[in-house]
Amino acid sequence: MCFTLLVSSSIYKWCQSGHPFDYITGDDQSSADGDDGIDYQELCQTVVQNGKENLCLKKEKSWLEDTVINLIKKLDDGRKKEANTSDLKKENERLVVQIEVLEKHVKNEKARSSDLNAKLEHHYKTVRMLTGSKELDKILSLGRQDQTPRDDDQSSADGDDGIDYQELCQTVVQNGKENLCLKKEKSWLEDTVINLIKKLDDGRKKEANTSDLKKDNERLVVQIEVLEKHVKNEKARSSDLNAKLEHHYKTVRMLTGSKELDKILSLGRQDQTPRGLGYTGYGKSDP
Repeated sequence: MCFTLLVSSSIYKWCQSGHPFDYITGDDQSSADGDDGIDYQELCQTVVQNGKENLCLKKEKSWLEDTVINLIKKLDDGRKKEANTSDLKKENERLVVQIEVLEKHVKNEKARSSDLNAKLEHHYKTVRMLTGSKELDKILSLGRQDQTPRDDDQSSADGDDGIDYQELCQTVVQNGKENLCLKKEKSWLEDTVINLIKKLDDGRKKEANTSDLKKDNERLVVQIEVLEKHVKNEKARSSDLNAKLEHHYKTVRMLTGSKELDKILSLGRQDQTPRGLGYTGYGKSDP
C-alpha cells in the first residue's frame, strides 16, 4: 500500500513536470526496447494512466463512503423521529378520549343548566304573581338572609295562601348563584375542548408530516442500497486496477530495474506537448 502511494505521488509529480524525455535520442530510444520488441515507453504510459485512474477511483470511493455514512445517520434520525411519532399517536389517542369525556361532561352540564334555568324562570313567575315585579327586584337585590325573622315579620312574610315568601326568595337566590357557577364552568370546559381539539389537529398534522418522513426514509434506504452497490463495484474495479498496476510495475522493474523505473516516473510529462514518455520523434524509426 505504501509503495502504491509512493508511485501515485511520483505519477502526480510526473504529470506536473514538463518535457521528461527530451534528452532521449535515437540510440536511447533503441535501448528503450527489449530484445523481444516490447515498447517500454508505451508500457510506462499505461502505468501512468492506470495510476491516474486509480487516484480518481480512490477519491470517488472516499466520497461515496462519506455519503453512505451521512445517509445512514439521516436514516437513524428519521427512525428516532418515527419513535417519537409513536408517542405522539398515544398522546393523540389520550386527547381523543379526554375530548370525548369533556364533551359528554359539557353536554350534561348544559342539560343541568337548562333545567335550572327552567326552574328559575318558574320561581320568578311565581314570585312575580305573588309580590309584583318591583318586590321581586327588591328581594333579589337583598340576597339571602341568615337571620331568623321575628314573629311579627314572619306573620307578614306569609301570603294569604300560606306560601313562605322568604324561603322562596332564598331558593331563587341560591339557584341564581348556582346557575352563574355553572355558566362559568361551562365556558371553561368549552375553552378546554377548543384547546384540546387544536392540539389534536396539530398532532394529526405532525402525523401527516411523519408519513412524508417515512416516504423520505424509504427513498433514502433505496438510495443507500444503490450507493452501497456502487461502492462495492468501485472497490472491485479499484482492486482489479491495483492488481494490473502491480503487474505493470513488476514488468517494468524486470526490464529496466527499480532505479530506472523511479527515474522514469520522476521525470513527468505535459499533456499539451507530444514530447516525453512514449514520444519516438519525427523522422525517427525503431532499430
